[in-house]
Amino acid sequence: MTQTSSPRVDQDVGYYNSATLVPRASGWAAWFDNTHSAKCGDIISCELKTADCSGSYTTGNLVIANTGEVTVKQNVDAGYEDTVCISCKNGQPVGDV
Repeated sequence: MTQTSSPRVDQDVGYYNSATLVPRASGWAAWFDNTHSAKCGDIISCELKTADCSGSYTTGNLVIANTGEVTVKQNVDAGYEDTVCISCKNGQPVGDV
């Protein structure tokens, strides 16, 4: 996998007093091109990590699904700014590599 040429950075979310999460990316393809899926398998899961990719993201303002869909809180009174790493895993290789 390679990072896409235009990752989704600096996503602004206006304040709204609702616990409904707001979508900010529909899936892993917003960040990665999986050009070797025939050799490496399809992407099977994604997770949020700290900005340096060394630990789990635990702040909770952003949520990621296994598909890479990212949703964010919109009802944090004080606002927030988070920088995260998105880590995705490929499935099993297909055939001979």
